[in-house]
Amino acid sequence: MKTQFIQIQDISEIDTSKTTVYDLNKRYIDRAGNMYGLRYNRVSKKVEVIKVMRTTARNQTYFTQKMIENRKVHHHEMPAEAGFGESYDSELINHDHYRFHTDGESDFSSFEPDTFKQEMFNAITIHKERLSVIMKNVSNARLVNRDQRELSIRMDDLLRNIDIDGIQRIDKIITAYHEMTEYPRSINYYLGKLESRARNRVAAIAVEDNKIKFVMMYEVYQQLKDLFFIVSKNLLSLKDFVSEMRESRYSKLSSMEKQSLADAITTIDNTLSEINSLTERLQTLDEYMYHPGSFS
Repeated sequence: MKTQFIQIQDISEIDTSKTTVYDLNKRYIDRAGNMYGLRYNRVSKKVEVIKVMRTTARNQTYFTQKMIENRKVHHHEMPAEAGFGESYDSELINHDHYRFHTDGESDFSSFEPDTFKQEMFNAITIHKERLSVIMKNVSNARLVNRDQRELSIRMDDLLRNIDIDGIQRIDKIITAYHEMTEYPRSINYYLGKLESRARNRVAAIAVEDNKIKFVMMYEVYQQLKDLFFIVSKNLLSLKDFVSEMRESRYSKLSSMEKQSLADAITTIDNTLSEINSLTERLQTLDEYMYHPGSFS
């Protein structure tokens, strides 16, 4: 997800009761130059507003351009002379990857892309197993009688989406990454698949090997971003269906079926929460790729 910069008068304009997981990439900037972001609190299960740091004027041109681009896409009124930069609250990301100088300027010197990518792949491998467990528990809960044809088809479709868009997609992403790293094609092959912003970034990179590194990193970012979006969407749809069936069928379920249902809901909630956190961390990779000091 691309970061959206939104100008507000003050923090009171941020209404967390209307936010969704897809709003976590937004940054709100008030008239005093304070920047705020959103964070999902796993304990309270609510979205919170957190204050994030500002960068110094050194990167003003770079971040101002980003705000202008966001204004064109999202039609938000952001003054071009504002010069606010984006950064992150310390609790949103792993400090082993992304740090700040004491003056607030962003610093990627400690960011290790390969380690970061490996952590992401480890996470989605675990999620692949989680999705299998969710499918099994939902099936074992016997929420739908097979003679209820419409509901049965609906549940089968939801589980099929989890399988195709989640489990099978994760396998394809991992396989494609290994093929890309072990048997890379020419840079021209990948350039045709890039969006204009990424192509412009490649053009600005002088060293050919670094261009390849950017392209591979971009491919990983896009694949993971799309994966997290579709898996979250499918899990939310499945959770709605399970909750709906629970209201009408719970009293008729056996003890084991009730336990399978409870396990399914818990695993869905935990997986959604982790995907939210991974999506926030993935934004760090996007910021690194387009930072002026990267690939130099």
